[in-house]
Amino acid sequence: MRFPNDVSLLDEARRKIEKIIDALHEQAPLGYAKPRTYRTRARKEFLFFIRNRKPRETTIRKAIRKQLQYVERNLKYCQEYRIRLSGPKLGRPLQEREKNRERLRQQRRTEREDERTRIVVEGKFG
Repeated sequence: MRFPNDVSLLDEARRKIEKIIDALHEQAPLGYAKPRTYRTRARKEFLFFIRNRKPRETTIRKAIRKQLQYVERNLKYCQEYRIRLSGPKLGRPLQEREKNRERLRQQRRTEREDERTRIVVEGKFG
């Protein structure tokens, strides 16, 4: 069983998002620059971590943080261009508190809406 903060799961998510970004860039008109995804650096860091037989807690935490940052950077690019991706959330879940309550409601609303309708591009990869 893989956990939501597993490094291999984060690497897989990063690669899928990069495929989506590549597909969208091919459809974009000329003149649009391809966004930086740092894919070689992310892959190198992932392989460095995976080759470690018994990684320490600090190296696990660092690898998770780095992969999460790469995934979040790619997701921000997708949000800029109004590409909605649905699926389980990455990282730690928000605790139900006063300041997070409205944000959680909004997330639940968009999750329900995503379940009803799927995007054409998302259907190719998911």
